[in-house]
Amino acid sequence: MSINKIENKMLKEINQIDEGLASKILKVLARGTVKRAFQSMNADGEIDALADSMRYHQSEIDKSIERLLASDDPKLVKVGKKLKNELL
Repeated sequence: MSINKIENKMLKEINQIDEGLASKILKVLARGTVKRAFQSMNADGEIDALADSMRYHQSEIDKSIERLLASDDPKLVKVGKKLKNELL
C-alpha cells in the first residue's frame, strides 16, 4: 500500500470517530433542551394553531386546484395540472 492510501484510510477512520462522538454528545446535550423549548413554545397552543392554519390553507389550495382541473377552459386545466404536479 502506498502512503497516500494509508493516510486516506486513517483520515477516514478519524472522521468516523469524530462524527460518532460529536453526534452522541450533541444528542445528550440537546435532548432535554429541545424538548423543553418545544413544550414552552406550545404552552399557549401556538404550534398547534400554526399546524391547524397550515392544514386549512393546504385544503384551500387543494380545492382551488380541483376547481381548475374541472374547468372547461383548457388553459386553466393546464395550469391546474402544473400546480398539482408541483405542489401536491
